[in-house]
Amino acid sequence: MVHLQVETDKSLEEILQVLEITPTKDIKVETQNWGDTFVHDMTFNKTFDDSNLTVLPNE
Repeated sequence: MVHLQVETDKSLEEILQVLEITPTKDIKVETQNWGDTFVHDMTFNKTFDDSNLTVLPNE
């Protein structure tokens, strides 16, 4: 698994604990707050981060 997006009312720390994931410097997390809902967008391998992927003109 290289990417996970979770919509929840739980904090990032609670989500990582439930998933038994130890936060490291290699995990990139972007959290958005939509009122009572948090959207945690986690990338576990920076190679697959959107900023590292090239989109070709024909795709």
